[in-house]
Amino acid sequence: MENKERDDLKPIELAIFIKKKIDEGEKKINIASKLRIDNASITHHLALLELPECIAEVYRSGKSISPKTLYELKRAYDIAPESVENLCSSSEEINRKDVTLLLNEIKKSKDVPQTENQQSSIASFGHDQKNENLTTEEQANSESNPNANTFRKPVLHVTHNGAPAIILMKCVPSMSGKVVIQYQNKKTAEVSAQNLKIEFLDEA
Repeated sequence: MENKERDDLKPIELAIFIKKKIDEGEKKINIASKLRIDNASITHHLALLELPECIAEVYRSGKSISPKTLYELKRAYDIAPESVENLCSSSEEINRKDVTLLLNEIKKSKDVPQTENQQSSIASFGHDQKNENLTTEEQANSESNPNANTFRKPVLHVTHNGAPAIILMKCVPSMSGKVVIQYQNKKTAEVSAQNLKIEFLDEA
């Protein structure tokens, strides 16, 4: 596909084209290279094909047609669907700043119940961002060697109320939505997962 042809396509049309190529067996990294877009854009466009109805309506109405904004809005929906539905229905236009503000409100709220899938969505966010920021060459190496980007003993670094800590993966919390963390002074605490800021994933 030539650049001009790509530019003439609507985001959803480009998403359908990308999905078709993937179904034909082509790797995402090759598709990105041919379209002259980064790998993160591939992920953002594919998300357009699986939007919740309220976000799909945002796209159809023209409130937002940015694949990245809609992708981030979808991630927010996985954590707090009611908050996203309210934003979608009450706003005439939605941009990335709106989504960022919403995510900050969700993180600060202590009344948002979290299912296992919602916790997974928060925990995977830093890892997804890390993969999306890889160069084309690094991603190619990762795809050709699946074990090259695998941690033997992963440690998830977080911040809780401004204090650096790590999540103790092997410690079972007392209830859903909570995790056990260890601060730099070796003290441990059981806290709400929604009050944690994911920093990075590292090797133990």
